[in-house]
Amino acid sequence: MSHDPLKNWQLEKSDEPLEQWKLQDSEQAAAHLQLQETGATPANWQPVEYQRAAARSGRNWILPSIVIVALLAALAYVAYISLNNLGISLPTGFGLSGAPTIAPTPNQAVAAMPTETPTEEPTPTPEPPTPTPEPPTPTPAVILTRIGVVNDPAGVNARREPSTTAAIIRLLNSGERVTIVRQEGDWLLVILPENQAAWVWAEYFDQSVGEEMTLEEWNAILTAAGLPPVTPEAGVEPTPPAQTAATTLSATVIADPGATLRIEPALQAQVVGEALLGAALTVSGRTDAGDWLLATLPDGRRGWISAGLVSVAGDVAILPVQPSDSLVAVGIATPTPVASAPETPTGAPPFTLEINNVIPPAPYTNTIPTVGQAIAISDTAGVRARTAPSLEAAIVTVLPNGAVLPAVGRSPDTQWVQVVLPDNQRAWVFRGVVIVSSNIDDAPIVGADGQPVEPTPSPGTPAEPTLTVKSLLGANIRSAPSNESEPIETVSMGATFPAVGRTEDGSWIQVRLADGTTGWVLASTSELNVDVTTLPVVP
Repeated sequence: MSHDPLKNWQLEKSDEPLEQWKLQDSEQAAAHLQLQETGATPANWQPVEYQRAAARSGRNWILPSIVIVALLAALAYVAYISLNNLGISLPTGFGLSGAPTIAPTPNQAVAAMPTETPTEEPTPTPEPPTPTPEPPTPTPAVILTRIGVVNDPAGVNARREPSTTAAIIRLLNSGERVTIVRQEGDWLLVILPENQAAWVWAEYFDQSVGEEMTLEEWNAILTAAGLPPVTPEAGVEPTPPAQTAATTLSATVIADPGATLRIEPALQAQVVGEALLGAALTVSGRTDAGDWLLATLPDGRRGWISAGLVSVAGDVAILPVQPSDSLVAVGIATPTPVASAPETPTGAPPFTLEINNVIPPAPYTNTIPTVGQAIAISDTAGVRARTAPSLEAAIVTVLPNGAVLPAVGRSPDTQWVQVVLPDNQRAWVFRGVVIVSSNIDDAPIVGADGQPVEPTPSPGTPAEPTLTVKSLLGANIRSAPSNESEPIETVSMGATFPAVGRTEDGSWIQVRLADGTTGWVLASTSELNVDVTTLPVVP
């Protein structure tokens, strides 16, 4: 057959064409397919472009073929991945589509062989750097405040100065509470409820221990009242804060006829309340040594009571240690005790004196004398020195904080101490506002002029043993050293008797009465002027 498609269309020369060459009626009606006479081609006839039509029909199946092949490849790839995930391996020699693969040449095989990678040592994970500890936060100073309650039914005047001639701010009613800043002689510097500072006569106030607070809180109260704030002095460690656990224990007074509560844990401290034998108390704190307990009376007053006078229901060691001996007016801990002064060439016994290591301005000094007695000032506001042992006496000067002065005498009531100033002038200071040396009671009793008012006992003369009742409630003198024994006599505070003996444990003292008979006094309610061990043991 010829490659010319037009030549494929031929009519036989016979009268009757073959059946395959006949045009059907429908074909005859088609406008594009007609028979013509040989050699006669009308002008409007145009040959059919069989080659162009063939080209177009070829392009119509190429694109679908490509799409089908791509879909088959994608399906094969998905099947391959699925089989691998199921752990089914294809036979060796088949590629992705399962068709036989061409074996690689030796060079290609060598290149395709995996090379052995040397095992690397695992890199140690560096440990995180140790954080640098932050410096500890300084321990804040802690104090126990003091509360005063007016005990006079008529009230008491609050004045601008510690003098009966000073201007009166207002009358404080009975039962009114104030915050005590400090005491100077018979006067109290207080803060009134309206945050105003004033001076009041101490005798008309019942004092007690208040709440614990930090120095910052105390300074805020002082500032609100127009008083200067205070700061811990150099060399003085702040009192550590009390433990946060709110632990309390019940206690019962076992002293006969009772026990006293004091503003500080010391026998010389001011009495703030009393409790009779058998009275119930609540104790909430203790000193570090545990010899004093911070107790609360049923009426709410607080104070320090000697641990030997009460029976505590529980272990006192669980009670928090309270800042027992903080100076409220200064807001710092009691100064660190200084080592005993060296002995003098004459062999005089040493004494101790507590100072706060503050360097006072010249000409004052904080050097402790090696002989005699001395006092130390530990008040940021200073202490007034007067011409006589009286609050009405003229003020000579104000002794600065940190000063140490030699003491040369005591007033007849022992409430005032005579000191020597740097210019050798003598002046008087109230004993309750200064720190005294341990041997201060060895200073002679002198008058306002400095002259002795009674002979000083010879050092070698032994003192007669004397018992003095110290309990505010007095004491019972019993026929035997036992609380079960019947009282012979009941005496008041301040009564004195010759002490003639003691029990073996020293808890009872035998005294001689005015009629010559003897009786027994509970040692905790009294005070001896000699060591109890010097008394003979009475069976």
